[in-house]
Amino acid sequence: MDPQSQKVLADIILKDINDLNDDDKAFLRARRAYLTPDQEGKFHSVFEQKYDALAGNPPPDRLALYRSLQKQAKERGIKVARGASLEDLQELLK
Repeated sequence: MDPQSQKVLADIILKDINDLNDDDKAFLRARRAYLTPDQEGKFHSVFEQKYDALAGNPPPDRLALYRSLQKQAKERGIKVARGASLEDLQELLK
Protein backbone atom coordinates (compact mmCIF):
# COMPACT_ATOMS: atom_id res chain seq x y z
CA MET A 1 0.00 0.00 0.00
CA ASP A 2 1.34 3.43 -0.89
CA PRO A 3 2.30 5.85 1.94
CA GLN A 4 -0.66 8.17 1.34
CA SER A 5 -3.14 5.30 1.60
CA GLN A 6 -1.37 4.07 4.74
CA LYS A 7 -1.85 7.50 6.32
CA VAL A 8 -5.53 7.62 5.37
CA LEU A 9 -6.07 4.11 6.77
CA ALA A 10 -4.25 5.00 9.99
CA ASP A 11 -6.47 8.09 10.41
CA ILE A 12 -9.66 6.10 9.79
CA ILE A 13 -8.67 3.37 12.26
CA LEU A 14 -8.38 5.99 15.00
CA LYS A 15 -11.98 7.12 14.47
CA ASP A 16 -14.98 5.81 16.34
CA ILE A 17 -17.14 3.62 14.13
CA ASN A 18 -20.05 6.05 14.55
CA ASP A 19 -17.91 8.86 13.12
CA LEU A 20 -17.13 7.10 9.83
CA ASN A 21 -18.61 8.59 6.68
CA ASP A 22 -19.44 6.59 3.54
CA ASP A 23 -16.02 7.28 2.00
CA ASP A 24 -14.26 6.03 5.15
CA LYS A 25 -16.33 2.86 5.10
CA ALA A 26 -15.62 2.23 1.42
CA PHE A 27 -11.91 2.79 2.04
CA LEU A 28 -11.97 0.25 4.90
CA ARG A 29 -13.83 -2.31 2.81
CA ALA A 30 -11.31 -1.97 0.00
CA ARG A 31 -8.38 -2.42 2.37
CA ARG A 32 -9.80 -4.98 4.77
CA ALA A 33 -6.86 -7.30 4.12
CA TYR A 34 -4.53 -4.75 5.76
CA LEU A 35 -6.41 -4.73 9.09
CA THR A 36 -5.41 -6.71 12.14
CA PRO A 37 -7.99 -9.11 13.60
CA ASP A 38 -8.69 -6.57 16.38
CA GLN A 39 -9.28 -3.80 13.85
CA GLU A 40 -11.55 -6.06 11.82
CA GLY A 41 -13.52 -6.74 14.97
CA LYS A 42 -13.82 -3.03 15.74
CA PHE A 43 -15.22 -2.31 12.27
CA HIS A 44 -17.12 -5.57 11.83
CA SER A 45 -20.43 -3.85 11.15
CA VAL A 46 -18.85 -1.88 8.28
CA PHE A 47 -18.05 -5.13 6.50
CA GLU A 48 -21.51 -6.54 7.10
CA GLN A 49 -23.24 -3.61 5.41
CA LYS A 50 -24.35 -4.13 1.85
CA TYR A 51 -22.17 -2.72 -0.92
CA ASP A 52 -25.09 -2.10 -3.22
CA ALA A 53 -28.28 -1.67 -1.27
CA LEU A 54 -30.38 -1.51 -4.44
CA ALA A 55 -29.04 -4.79 -5.83
CA GLY A 56 -28.91 -6.44 -2.41
CA ASN A 57 -25.33 -7.61 -2.93
CA PRO A 58 -23.29 -8.22 0.22
CA PRO A 59 -19.61 -7.27 0.28
CA PRO A 60 -17.23 -10.04 -0.68
CA ASP A 61 -15.58 -11.80 2.22
CA ARG A 62 -12.03 -10.66 1.53
CA LEU A 63 -10.59 -12.39 4.58
CA ALA A 64 -11.96 -15.78 3.55
CA LEU A 65 -10.67 -15.25 0.01
CA TYR A 66 -7.26 -14.18 1.34
CA ARG A 67 -6.98 -17.29 3.51
CA SER A 68 -8.07 -19.51 0.64
CA LEU A 69 -5.42 -18.01 -1.63
CA GLN A 70 -2.78 -18.43 1.09
CA LYS A 71 -3.71 -22.09 1.35
CA GLN A 72 -3.52 -22.54 -2.44
CA ALA A 73 -0.09 -20.90 -2.51
CA LYS A 74 1.16 -23.17 0.26
CA GLU A 75 -0.18 -26.26 -1.52
CA ARG A 76 1.62 -25.20 -4.70
CA GLY A 77 4.83 -24.50 -2.81
CA ILE A 78 4.73 -20.78 -3.58
CA LYS A 79 6.45 -18.70 -0.92
CA VAL A 80 4.35 -15.67 0.00
CA ALA A 81 5.94 -12.62 1.58
CA ARG A 82 4.62 -11.72 5.01
CA GLY A 83 2.03 -8.96 4.72
CA ALA A 84 1.25 -9.70 1.06
CA SER A 85 -2.02 -8.12 -0.02
CA LEU A 86 -4.98 -9.96 -1.47
CA GLU A 87 -4.10 -8.55 -4.87
CA ASP A 88 -0.50 -9.78 -4.49
CA LEU A 89 -1.74 -13.30 -3.76
CA GLN A 90 -4.10 -13.24 -6.72
CA GLU A 91 -1.23 -12.19 -8.99
CA LEU A 92 1.08 -14.92 -7.64
CA LEU A 93 -1.48 -17.62 -8.31
CA LYS A 94 -2.23 -16.62 -11.91
